[in-house]
Amino acid sequence: MLGVEMEISLGLPESIINNVSLNMPVDVNFSSLEGQSFKGRVTELSPAVDLNTSTYPAMVTLDRVSDDVKSGMAANVTFALGEDSAKDMMIRVPAQAVGEDSEGRFVFVITQEADKTVVKKSRVTVGDLSSAGFQIIDGLKPGEKIATAGLQTLLDGQEVTIQ
Repeated sequence: MLGVEMEISLGLPESIINNVSLNMPVDVNFSSLEGQSFKGRVTELSPAVDLNTSTYPAMVTLDRVSDDVKSGMAANVTFALGEDSAKDMMIRVPAQAVGEDSEGRFVFVITQEADKTVVKKSRVTVGDLSSAGFQIIDGLKPGEKIATAGLQTLLDGQEVTIQ
């Protein structure tokens, strides 16, 4: 397959389109080719959303072609969106995980205390709401676990069981 480029077309959600640029490096894996990883780069970015998919069409070209990669294979494309930079880190939580009372919005953070699991009410500042949920601007750290159901019945400090 010398001289033939292998391209992957995909749709990017609105939440990340402005963080992706032409020639950005990506990692590509194919579920049918376990253990093999490929490098690629973004070669096309559409400035307009596809109304059928509500995503922005994009094209990724593999840096090297392999006979193992066949046209039509499903690919997993991983973008490096600055996960090492705290300012680029965005936390999103399901909309139903955010409660509101007279003091403002909150989530219940699940913590371990001695031999029991409890929930602690934590005040949060929310940003935009999308189909993926609320953006959390302040009040949660990456990796913290939160309750996503039963907020109306939970109390600060209550012992819970995780299912």
